[in-house]
Amino acid sequence: GSAKVLQLNGEYARSRDRADIALARAERLGLIDVAANCLGVNGMAAFFQGRLWEASALLGGAGDLAEQAGLADISLWASMTLANITALDDPVTSVRLQREALGMCRRLGQRSMEITILGNVAEDVRRTGDWDWAIAELEAARQLDIDAAAVIVVDAAAEMFRVLRGQ
Repeated sequence: GSAKVLQLNGEYARSRDRADIALARAERLGLIDVAANCLGVNGMAAFFQGRLWEASALLGGAGDLAEQAGLADISLWASMTLANITALDDPVTSVRLQREALGMCRRLGQRSMEITILGNVAEDVRRTGDWDWAIAELEAARQLDIDAAAVIVVDAAAEMFRVLRGQ
């Protein structure tokens, strides 16, 4: 907890020290959720310091550890954070991660997260060429019983593709 607060306040060295202490204890006690969160906190601190390779490795490890332990929420968070980090440099990987996350959201019934991911992935597929897939996903989502905020996300993303196609 305190490592995350320190990291969010820009105190990366202190955050890392706290997360490393908690990670060591979590490993000794078999607390996989705590360990995965510590790896994630360290990954975010590395990201905020411009160390993208380190951030990707730590967040990927956090996600893998969480997935192995069946901790879907942590795995999903790590995957989405990693997708956001890689989006500009490697949109193909970002889209792959987000597609996997969409599947996880659907299995878990996390509709609001699914809509958020659809909005994010629509941005990234502009560079990968997966427009037809994204449009089909957005059209399918629009048919669901979603709240007004979700409608705005879906409609805005769909409109972006109409504009890009000159429609």
